[in-house]
Amino acid sequence: MSFPPYLRRSSSRLIACLLAFLCAGLLGTAPVHSQAGSGGTPTLSFDLADQFGTRWRSGQLTGKSLVLVLGSRAHAERMKPWSDSLQHALAADTASVRWFMVADLRSVPSFMRRMASQRAPREAHRILLLDGEGTVASQLGADKKALTVIVLDRERHVKLRLTDVSPTRDQVRLVRDMVAR
Repeated sequence: MSFPPYLRRSSSRLIACLLAFLCAGLLGTAPVHSQAGSGGTPTLSFDLADQFGTRWRSGQLTGKSLVLVLGSRAHAERMKPWSDSLQHALAADTASVRWFMVADLRSVPSFMRRMASQRAPREAHRILLLDGEGTVASQLGADKKALTVIVLDRERHVKLRLTDVSPTRDQVRLVRDMVAR
């Protein structure tokens, strides 16, 4: 069976585009800013501003456990209940643990990121780190299509990873227990 020339050209372009897309997807799955820590786990390194303009660097948080609630713009409403739950569960442990919401803004056009920071929660206990390049999610291997809660110990080993869960009493207790260990 012979196809007309215009279909042969377009089908070969389509196949070339599909192959390029698949190759780019396979190459893009590796964390881009990972460093091996002890035991081969990623070492978290970041320098990000929050919605108030304050710079947060991973070096400022040495010796503290971290709880990170990572999500994209699509997960904004689901991050707020986690923020409130963590505020209540970890309020007594502020000397040994810090928690942050991290907005993965790599899918937001750069000219719209300022608007994203202006729409962020204004309550002081809801610190939202604005990650324009998605470095934190990439370093920790978080799924950019799902809300992810990650607990890191003082040495920055991942102790717990929860994906697409709501902050039920049991989930929050599990996070608090992991921080306490």
